Amino acid sequence: MKELGYQRYGAQGGDIGSGISTWLSMKYPDNLIGLHLNYISGSYKPYLEEGYKPSNEVLAFRKYGAEWSAKEGAYSNMHATKPITLAYGLNDSPAGLCGLDHREILWME
Repeated sequence: MKELGYQRYGAQGGDIGSGISTWLSMKYPDNLIGLHLNYISGSYKPYLEEGYKPSNEVLAFRKYGAEWSAKEGAYSNMHATKPITLAYGLNDSPAGLCGLDHREILWME
């Protein structure tokens, strides 16, 4: 940003950009006037001071997230690892599309 003539600036990031914007804020803290993050993915890990010990509330939340992912995460995992698998069924079969729609409705509840 300095090369573009900006001495002070803000950063915004979502998904992968949340990690990039956080990195930017840590590398150039004197230049950054604000940091806004949205859609922070579950794999995102913030910078933590050495020796940081999470609270019981944080540990409980992490446990809940891991349990939910183990029980309900297959849908996301399939999209992340083998998205073409669903594409064949959705392209070839109205019943496949109906099944996906049903899954989406359950997920949103």
